[in-house]
Amino acid sequence: MNKFWYIILLMILGHEISAQKVSRRGSFKMRNQPLAGLASLPNLQILYRGIDNPVEVLTSGASAKEVSFSCDGCRIKTSREININRNTTKLILIPETDSATLTLSMSYKGQLFHQQVFRVKNVPTPKAKFAGIKGSGTAPLSKVRSAAGIIADLGDFMFPTKFTIVSFTISTLYKGSPVEKKIRGNRITPDAAALISSLKPGSKLYIEDIVGIGGDGKTRNLDGIVIKIL
Repeated sequence: MNKFWYIILLMILGHEISAQKVSRRGSFKMRNQPLAGLASLPNLQILYRGIDNPVEVLTSGASAKEVSFSCDGCRIKTSREININRNTTKLILIPETDSATLTLSMSYKGQLFHQQVFRVKNVPTPKAKFAGIKGSGTAPLSKVRSAAGIIADLGDFMFPTKFTIVSFTISTLYKGSPVEKKIRGNRITPDAAALISSLKPGSKLYIEDIVGIGGDGKTRNLDGIVIKIL
């Protein structure tokens, strides 16, 4: 379905559901419109734990300035942006619950007129990347030697968020024996760089035990990388 018509359908359904909720609590109107609200997200009703999630709320029947918000399972940032012409409010929600859903409530003069439930997910675990390679691949030694460290790649994840690599291990065979270097942080250390410089065409570099921390403060284990030297 065309995205524009999908959004219009959501607005109509949201208006009808909200109007029913108002009728159960006592009907009241402003400007000859039933009091209604609808919160829209850029990612189909999904919020991500521990990071800023932008939400746009459309209200009818009351000025956006007069609508108050509360959230069960999330924190609402104190600053909010109101568009008078469109009667919309932009909020930043930060989920703080381990449950699969949270509820955003909208009130006018102390009366609840709309509630909306959102699914909550974790920020996806990024892919570790070294010398431009994720998972496994081949690269010339010059490219591997020039790589400064591990990068956490979140791909096309739409929200800006920070992910920090805190430790990893590199290993290879040196003169027939396995050698490994454990590294704190995301950058290649001098002794690790010396080990990489010893690699020959056909040899393999293993990057494993990659650990990172996301913007939600949770530790993640990332998939390892295997690079064959050309």
